[in-house]
Amino acid sequence: MSTIIVPIGIKLKDINAVFGSKNNELFIKFTSSHVYHYYDEEYSFKRELEELIFQFVPKNKRVVKPAKFFGLIKGDDGRGLNGEWFDYAFALLIICHHLGHPFLPINKELKIDENWNNFQTVLSSSMPSYSINKILSSEAIFDTPFKKEEEVKTFLLNKAELHQLKIVIDKIPSDYFKNELFSFFRDTVQTCLDKEMDLIFFSIDKIDD
Repeated sequence: MSTIIVPIGIKLKDINAVFGSKNNELFIKFTSSHVYHYYDEEYSFKRELEELIFQFVPKNKRVVKPAKFFGLIKGDDGRGLNGEWFDYAFALLIICHHLGHPFLPINKELKIDENWNNFQTVLSSSMPSYSINKILSSEAIFDTPFKKEEEVKTFLLNKAELHQLKIVIDKIPSDYFKNELFSFFRDTVQTCLDKEMDLIFFSIDKIDD
C-alpha cells in the first residue's frame, strides 16, 4: 500500500457554485476531460458527479427526514446525495482540477517516500511545532457525505495556513531547494498566495502492483 497526493489550488466559492447548478455544459466538460478518464479507468464516480451538479439541494431548501424504528428505516439529510464519500471525493477531485489550478500533470503525483520524510524533517528543524504530515489526515471541506477513515482523503490549507507554511519554508537554507520536492512546495505555496487561492490535497491510498 502506498499513498499518492494530488495538490490543487482552488477558490472554494468556485467549487461550491457547481453544487446544484444544473449546468449540463459543465457536466459534459468534466466527463470529457482527460483527468476524468484518467481516474475513471480505475474508479467509477460519474453518478456522484452528476448528483453534485443536478441533484444537490442547498441548506435552505432541504427537507430532513429522521431515521425511524431505531435506524431500520434510514433517514434522509435532504442534500439529494445518495452515494458514498469515496466516490464523491473523486468527483470533487475532477471539479477542483477543472476549475482550480492543478500543480502537477495528470499522471504525476506526490508520493510518501524517503524524500517526503526528509522534507518533513527539515521543516520540523525550521519550526519544531510544524508537521506537513497533517495534510495526510482528512477533514470535511464540502457539503457532501463524508467518511474520515477512507482510502481517499481531503485536506485544505487556507490562506492563513499557507502564510504560516511560507514562513517555515523561508527559514530553510537555500541549498535544500535543489531538491525538486522542496522547490515544488516553495513555488506552490507562493503561487497560491499570489493568486489568493487555498490549497487542497487529495491523498489516495493505492495497492502497489
